[in-house]
Formats: sequence, structure tokens, C-alpha cells
Amino acid sequence: MFKPLNEQQLKSICDILAHTYNGLTKSELGHILDQCEIADVGDGSSSNGYTFKFGVNKRTWLYNCFANEIKSKKSFNNIYLFIEKAMDPVGFVRQSKREQYQIMFEEINKVLLFIGLELGKDGKIRETVRAQSLEEVDRRVNNLKKRLYDRAIHPEVTKYCIKDYLRKDYFDVVFEAAKELKGYVI
Repeated sequence: MFKPLNEQQLKSICDILAHTYNGLTKSELGHILDQCEIADVGDGSSSNGYTFKFGVNKRTWLYNCFANEIKSKKSFNNIYLFIEKAMDPVGFVRQSKREQYQIMFEEINKVLLFIGLELGKDGKIRETVRAQSLEEVDRRVNNLKKRLYDRAIHPEVTKYCIKDYLRKDYFDVVFEAAKELKGYVI
């Protein structure tokens, strides 16, 4: 159905979906694995009643589940199905989940654009023109005009800080804006 993912792309997707703060919880990931009929290979943790042995982190665990799926079924279909289910907008309707969704949405799209795919606002993956550079990915994903408008960034600031803003280097954005606009009266 969709294009194959190389090891680095698959790892990047797992890093995003299972991120400690901005990703999904292990139980959420496990539930989606079940829905997609992807085997849970276990994380290596164990307990004998007296001691507990920690397993791999959830990013590595998810990667191992995906790698096992690809190896056993020789297909990437369930991996893409997993991404669509994980990024279903219905799961993020609560206001407190919106920022998490936006972060994951942008980061997943950064990886997918290098493959020639994109995740739409409807949570579905579709083909698109393949990105060739990080700058192109930033330009296509960040929707800069809307973000600057939403944050009420003064138009003069964008003249001096656009590259730092695209890199999300907000310290340099503020620093450069202060230097360049020191004599500018708002």
C-alpha cells in the first residue's frame, strides 16, 4: 500500500509516538498495537516477587514491535495503520491534549515528508511530493504565517528572525528581535 520505511525513519516515528513527554503512554501504545494486530514483543521487564528487572524504554519497545511486524508479515501496512490510529484527531479532542497532538502531528509529518507522504488533518496518510531538505520540511510543516499570526508576532520581527523561528530557536528569535528593534517604537 505505502512506501517502505528504512530503519532510521522507523526509529524516528517510534521516537515521536513514544516520546516521554509529548508522545503516547505505554498503555495507549499497547491498545493501538492490539487494534492493528501488531504483536507485543515485550519490553524485557520481569519480576520474581522480590526484585524487578527493568526492560527497554517504550521507544525501543515500540520499534521492536514494528520491526517484528515488518519481518513477520513483509509489509508496512500495519505500521501506517498504527500511525493513523495513533494520530486520529478524535483522541485529542480535549483541550489539554491539543498541544500534544500538534507537536506529534508536525514531527510525524517531518519524517513522512522525506518518504513522500503526509498525515492530513483528518488523520489519514496520503502521498505527496517528497521533501529534499530540512528547510523544505520546516517550510511545509510549520505553516509559518498562521503561527506568527496566532502568536501576534510583530511583522518587523519576522524580517530579522525568520530562520531562527523556523528552527524553533526562540532564544535567538527574542535576542535578534531585541537587537534589531531597539530603536523601533511600537
